[in-house]
Amino acid sequence: MPVRVASVVLETAARDLHVPSHGQHNDGLWSEAGASFVFTIPPSFTQGVLFKALCAVAVFGLLWLLYTIRLRQFTAQVKARLYERLAERTRIARELHDTLLQSFQGLLLHFQRARNLLPERLAEAIQTLDTALDGAEQAIVEGRDAIPTYDPGS
Repeated sequence: MPVRVASVVLETAARDLHVPSHGQHNDGLWSEAGASFVFTIPPSFTQGVLFKALCAVAVFGLLWLLYTIRLRQFTAQVKARLYERLAERTRIARELHDTLLQSFQGLLLHFQRARNLLPERLAEAIQTLDTALDGAEQAIVEGRDAIPTYDPGS
């Protein structure tokens, strides 16, 4: 009599395999006695606690890596905006410094000339002071023009 073998996936556990054997009889009947073998199927690596713990650590590590990458990107964006603002403020400060310095230097020359004209040539001194006041007004306008309108979003 041919023996049939079937492939079966067995779960992790202790198993008892009982194989009947052909008896001493010539009548072709199987005897009740046979061979018995007890064995245990250990869990595979992917079914173990170590594998599950390693998967959890890998997922956590991946999330941490993504978080640090995003944090670096955000930090770089903030730094770039900060450097843009700093460069603009430095440009404005230089422009103000140059504009106002030249204007005040010119005003000083006008005031010095008016002082030298007093008291002998009063009309000429008044004319020089008026020119100096016009120059002061012009310096204020230039200073205001040098500062762009404040935009909180930039």
